[in-house]
Amino acid sequence: MRTNTISNLAFLASSLLVKDVIAGVVHNHARLHQKRDSYMIMVEEEVQISRGADGSFHTGRPVPVRTTTVLVKPSATPVADAAPAPASSSSVAPVVVPSSSPAAASVEQVKAAAASHVVEPEPTTTAVAPVVPTPAATTPATSVVRAAPTTLATSAAPASTAASTPVSSGGKRGVAFNDNSVLSVFSGKASWCYNWGQSEGTIPSGFEYVPMLWGNKAGFYDSWASNANSAISSGSTHLLAFNEPDLSAQSNMGVSTAVADYKTHMQPFAGKAKLGAPSVTNGGAPMGLTYLKNFVDSCSGCTIDFVPIHWYNGDALDSSISYFKTHVAEAHTAGGNKPVWITEFQYLGTDEAGFLAEIIPWLESQDFVERYSYFMASDGRLISGTALSAVGKAYIA
Repeated sequence: MRTNTISNLAFLASSLLVKDVIAGVVHNHARLHQKRDSYMIMVEEEVQISRGADGSFHTGRPVPVRTTTVLVKPSATPVADAAPAPASSSSVAPVVVPSSSPAAASVEQVKAAAASHVVEPEPTTTAVAPVVPTPAATTPATSVVRAAPTTLATSAAPASTAASTPVSSGGKRGVAFNDNSVLSVFSGKASWCYNWGQSEGTIPSGFEYVPMLWGNKAGFYDSWASNANSAISSGSTHLLAFNEPDLSAQSNMGVSTAVADYKTHMQPFAGKAKLGAPSVTNGGAPMGLTYLKNFVDSCSGCTIDFVPIHWYNGDALDSSISYFKTHVAEAHTAGGNKPVWITEFQYLGTDEAGFLAEIIPWLESQDFVERYSYFMASDGRLISGTALSAVGKAYIA
């Protein structure tokens, strides 16, 4: 089967917004999956999002970036990007963006534009085929706002055979990754790591690997007990629950479903490891902190040791810093005064280093903030080649 075109493709820092997919490919985040052999020709366009004086958001005309051809097949062999080719511009439907105000009403979720990516195919047992990029380093020309990224875990993998020893070096700082070869760059600068999945073959000493039960897609629950027990025996002391259940493009679980599944699959590990509530976006109600509070209030008899959240914003630097601090503090309250983990966050303005210079010391100084990880350890973001990028250096400074 061949997919002839994918049109109106808005590339986002950690996800894709696809307006038309002839082959019916469905996508979420973190890696690419497909049940049947096919080729996809993806046209990438940057779309700037601006805020008007009345608070509304508008999209600019798409700017062609490149064309990528991907072979999608049920194997674990990565497929490299094709050489860039000119992309024909096309119209893009208006995008509604959530306000940076924590009290904003619920709106459709979008991501910031990114200029390039690497798509990695990988087998999955899910009934759909998510499309996911690894974002490259780009800075939007204008301030943009997005909700938390859509990140899909890898499918069930063999239990890790490498020990994962927690250490104090690196303090609260963590590493969110897809490729474990990047972890050594952060040795001594971070104390924990996760990959939106349940296991990873080799983790350098000095890191605690934290498994995640990504959601209720086919296959994730089947392997969870075995992989979680294996990770715990190798040194893991924490477990993460569902990834962005408040976002339809992600684990997409109603509160009642999340509560029931948490009790079935997470609660049995109480006392064996610290358990994290579902990781929520910073979208407006009923998403974000509203979802978190409803989950915590509804999960009677649940052991919840910490609450993970995600945050993305591209307003002016000072207002974004203020919003971030307010949002994290409000997450502590919404989560029943449990310790907070910020497992994905990114400033989408033009001065990431300035944002991190203010935020990292603040995070380290807050007793209720237990851990955090900036999005993400990949080439073009926190990594440049085999070394830290400028943003990466700011993250560990």
